[in-house]
Amino acid sequence: MEYEKIEEKDGVNYPNVENTTASETEKSKTFLYVGLVSFVVALLLVASLFFIFNTVQKEDDLPIGESIYGESAASRLGENNKLYQDAQFAYETRDYDKATQLYEDALSIATNPDERGQIKYELAGLKDRNEKEREAVQLFKEVSSDESVSDVIRASAVENMARKFYSKNDPVIFEEIFSTDPYRDLLVENDIKASINNIFMYASSIYPLAYSELRVADWYVSDLIANEGVSSTGESAEEVKRQIQERVANADLDNERVVKAYPNTSRFGTYLVRKAVVAGKLEQLGDPFLGDPQVLFEAALSRAAIFNSGETISFMMYNFATFLAHNRIENQKDDVVALLQNFYGNGRYTIDEFEGNSFFEFLENEQNNVAGTRSDIELLASIDPNFKTMLADKLGWVF
Repeated sequence: MEYEKIEEKDGVNYPNVENTTASETEKSKTFLYVGLVSFVVALLLVASLFFIFNTVQKEDDLPIGESIYGESAASRLGENNKLYQDAQFAYETRDYDKATQLYEDALSIATNPDERGQIKYELAGLKDRNEKEREAVQLFKEVSSDESVSDVIRASAVENMARKFYSKNDPVIFEEIFSTDPYRDLLVENDIKASINNIFMYASSIYPLAYSELRVADWYVSDLIANEGVSSTGESAEEVKRQIQERVANADLDNERVVKAYPNTSRFGTYLVRKAVVAGKLEQLGDPFLGDPQVLFEAALSRAAIFNSGETISFMMYNFATFLAHNRIENQKDDVVALLQNFYGNGRYTIDEFEGNSFFEFLENEQNNVAGTRSDIELLASIDPNFKTMLADKLGWVF
């Protein structure tokens, strides 16, 4: 559509539409309406993405923001410490060397105990990612022993030593955890699982975090399975199941705290999958009082897909496949294979596709049965020959 001339009114140029047709005028209104709607939709989309970017927590983030301690240390740091802000951006863009330096610089100017604890916590996770496992454990210990730091941050530091071990099954991490007091007293000779369970219990004694509580519940039910319904602790099966219920209830409460503070946190998916693991083992024990594990596993994977973390999703798929292999193999063998196909060939989460994925470190180290789960991996390999080939060719497994 063409305008005949431009008129000037009050110093502003306006199009002269006197000679335009009625049809052209209607078209103009239509285009204006469509353009306005498109602009509003685009604005809403940008606003939504901005909200998600600013509320989604990265996978290793501390689940803070708890109301019992008021405003979180991370929130304060995000507002008041530019170096911390820059460090988080460098982390999110995978510039880990720069992030490490910025976290250390941010720590040098932080004076609040919780803020210093928060920075050290994140720095420890970063050191672990940079394969400085001993330094990471030492820094987690430093945070956990500082009683001027909030209980949630201290408990998270203890918990994450155990989490880092299980993410890789690395003997170096295990050795460093139990190298000093008070952790020496928590070591159970010749029993890695019981030793690490003691770490989760110690974390829960400081503050009952969801992940630690579910890990302890997992140990209790696994112990019953291994001993054919009898607890190695000497407690009755009924008492152990009561403790499992109590641990799960604590986890539910802590999850509510975290989700209230950060509705889009990735920790919700982790909570779901750990609860699914416990539910699956209870089903295996013949007492599925937590409901259908498959529903929980599927919900966890749906949640994890939002963040597209290959590492997190890999562990979820492995745990889901292990549950199906133990409990539902007669009817769902194809589902087990479908999950495992993600780890070889043209799968989405292969060792070549996701360099640095600690899931493959876990698989590689577990050929020596570091954490006592080799039998689970062998079971999966017996179901899917291609998964077995991947273990042998890529990770050096010998069967």
